[in-house]
Amino acid sequence: MTKSLDLSRFPGLSQLGRDADVGILPRIADLATSFPLLFFMLATDSGPFGRRLEVIRLTELGKPLAEVAAPYQLPLCLRRIPPEACIAPLPWVAWTSRAAPMLAHHIPSKPAEAGNWLPAVFHAARLCDEDFGLWIARQPQILNANGLDSGLLLPVALYAWHSRQPVNPLANITLTPWSPNYGLSRVISETNSWLYRLYLLAHCGSYPIVDTWLEPGRVDGFDFVPIDTWDGLMTERVAMRNCLHTYVDKLACGACRLFAVKAGVRSVATLEVAADRGGRLSIAQLKGPGNTHPATEVKAAVQKWAASQFGRSVTVSRVLPAGRASARLAQVLESYRQTAPPHSLTGVTVATLRDQLHQLKLRLVQAGKSPAVPPQAPVDLIDPAPVTPAQAEEYRRVHGALRARLGEEVYTSWFGRLEFEGRADGVVRVSVPVRFLRNWIERHYVDALRECCVPVWPDTQTIEVMVRPPREPAVVHLFVDPARPEGGEGVPRVMIDDIMSIVARRYNISRADILSERRHRAVVLPRQIAMYLARQMSARGLPEIGRRFGGRDHTTVLHAIRKIDRMMVENPQFRTEIDDLRRSLPVRRQP
Repeated sequence: MTKSLDLSRFPGLSQLGRDADVGILPRIADLATSFPLLFFMLATDSGPFGRRLEVIRLTELGKPLAEVAAPYQLPLCLRRIPPEACIAPLPWVAWTSRAAPMLAHHIPSKPAEAGNWLPAVFHAARLCDEDFGLWIARQPQILNANGLDSGLLLPVALYAWHSRQPVNPLANITLTPWSPNYGLSRVISETNSWLYRLYLLAHCGSYPIVDTWLEPGRVDGFDFVPIDTWDGLMTERVAMRNCLHTYVDKLACGACRLFAVKAGVRSVATLEVAADRGGRLSIAQLKGPGNTHPATEVKAAVQKWAASQFGRSVTVSRVLPAGRASARLAQVLESYRQTAPPHSLTGVTVATLRDQLHQLKLRLVQAGKSPAVPPQAPVDLIDPAPVTPAQAEEYRRVHGALRARLGEEVYTSWFGRLEFEGRADGVVRVSVPVRFLRNWIERHYVDALRECCVPVWPDTQTIEVMVRPPREPAVVHLFVDPARPEGGEGVPRVMIDDIMSIVARRYNISRADILSERRHRAVVLPRQIAMYLARQMSARGLPEIGRRFGGRDHTTVLHAIRKIDRMMVENPQFRTEIDDLRRSLPVRRQP
């Protein structure tokens, strides 16, 4: 071995450093200095054997570096990759001449960043194609993603590859083709939706779902439209303000079928049809907007429509048919398998792909929070850092612009719980309480949010949407009797019955009004206030609160909480009114 060769600089060649018998020709050893990446790929046997032999032959002949690298199709600009970035063996990629200038602009200058960037770019190009690899090379989140498993890029690569194939079995599940102009957050969101469509295709045997059990129809002016796609599911979920997206598993295993009941183009109710073990059909649920009870005429139309079709029976399994789904998945992915790296699809299911995508998102979120900054004191989730009056006014202006641009209903549904976390270097960071809300904003409204931020902060370039940790209500302890110790007879709690009674008395309505289906504002607002206080002060979950308030769904409670939160932010007088109610509630001890 050449004495001047220091293999310790190559983390991925530690084993070679222990093998005393390894001999490296002098001119090959020179590559470790002049083109470290090419030397590393030769040493790790990356690429076709014939190409490696040709590189070695040209090197021994003393040919110019560009001529030496040509058989390997390795862009000459990659000679800037330092040895310290060669951490693990890379797949061989046949880069074209157009890749060189594009890669050159994005090669990291720091060895640590290059060590994260290099495997992600090569694996991305191998899992999909050169365009996808070049797109990954431009993503700044990759630079800080220490230890990122490049295999986690597989779900995104599958979406990008299939979305641009003119003829393939998955053409009908791709609504938005991948584009190199998209940001990483947009592509991850599109991939997530693509995987849900793939899930339905694999388990139901088709996409859209062909066997909807019942035929669409029209009765008494109401149209019955089957919900047979993931995107139809999400559209109905937004229109009806419910949790319909959680029904994808039931749809896939044949436990139910869903229909939208429409008056013209407007959804007025969502119908779930179920089957018992014998395959006999029945109405499982019928819900209006926000999981309220639908109007009487809607119920009558549903009964009439169902009675005309419920004579048939269906076959249901109630268990996801994993074996059959795996066979279908393998069948539709066969075109990709023929071009993919060996073993890349071994053991792959839609569930594993969704898990990989989730892990990728977590790693990139961690990477986004990991730039070298001085350590900070932990954030108090109950009492966050105060917002200055100037900041509060800026946030109010952005919220106002969103409301004016999108309308009250859209704003309330998607931006009522949005909070601003800060901004720096053209990046505005906002947070929402749940992952689904973040995904929906990133997919549909991030451009609108950015355009509403620009008049307030002209340097705004990027919006970063995060899911904030849960913030437990910090109000119960304010009402504990100081004369009684915390560890006494039980935990201090406010009873839901007491909340209903005091709210009813304050707004001059009866408790029966709160539990009723009345939709008059004089009743709806007190009911929502009572739900809000119950959530904050009773330690009950959303489903339990909904049950106690007349059998309502948990999404109705969630809508009430969001509305009261927003009203308290916008109206200081209303906040004072809620605080007065809190102070008037008695605290009881529960064992």
